[in-house]
Amino acid sequence: MRGNLSAIDILKVAHHGSRFQDQEFLQTTQPKVALISVGSGNSYGHPDPALIDSLGEVGSDVRRTDLHGPIAVGWRFDGGLKRYIFTMREMRKEWWRVQWR
Repeated sequence: MRGNLSAIDILKVAHHGSRFQDQEFLQTTQPKVALISVGSGNSYGHPDPALIDSLGEVGSDVRRTDLHGPIAVGWRFDGGLKRYIFTMREMRKEWWRVQWR
């Protein structure tokens, strides 16, 4: 692989978390958070359980739309450069009602 892809913060997992993921890529990037957009009870069996295990092994906190509801990611460029990941089920309210301050 070319470029420095090590230690990324957020990875949007490709193709709804199918089994066709590059394990070397996951080992290199070691995302802190992995986001998977996937429908509940889909006929393809996405996301792949082995992929979820692989993400856990590299230390990723996995967020899935089938389990956590809609996911919104936002940044605030202040002194602490804080990052935010909002999910409807964790917040117990609609993500679009979040106050950005």
